[in-house]
Amino acid sequence: MDNLDLGKLQEWIRAGRVVPNQSGVITLKEISDSNIVGRIKHGVKLLASPRVPLTDPIMIHVSRASKSAIAAVEAAGGRVMTVYNNRLALRALLKPHKFGAVLPRSARPKPKIAPYYLSFENRGYLSPEMQLLTSAPHALPESLRNATPEQVHEALYASRDE
Repeated sequence: MDNLDLGKLQEWIRAGRVVPNQSGVITLKEISDSNIVGRIKHGVKLLASPRVPLTDPIMIHVSRASKSAIAAVEAAGGRVMTVYNNRLALRALLKPHKFGAVLPRSARPKPKIAPYYLSFENRGYLSPEMQLLTSAPHALPESLRNATPEQVHEALYASRDE
């Protein structure tokens, strides 16, 4: 797993070397195209940088992220999602031209690592909160359409705490 420092990412975004895709998300494809971490073999882990705070709101999809990196991105108004990619799906994401018109679907994570991607604390793509925010924002009430992941989590589980 390659490490990506938020401070370095901030510098590269400001320099125009890392550009979000058409939907405004920085994925592993944009990270690979910018060559910020070199060759991506197994994925990218997002790490927080204490020396350079993140100031630009970004939406980023990475393989893993530290809790401090998630907090820093969300404090700047952005959003982090951790997404599992097996080797074939990672290759299809990074080099789609080699697959022609039909890209292979991504496999589910192995049972040993699935809890990481099911966890809301890790902003896993399989957690109900992240699925609501990305796949079905129309299913959310109007007050939560532009909400942070924390606000959606609190709204979903508020009735359980009472």
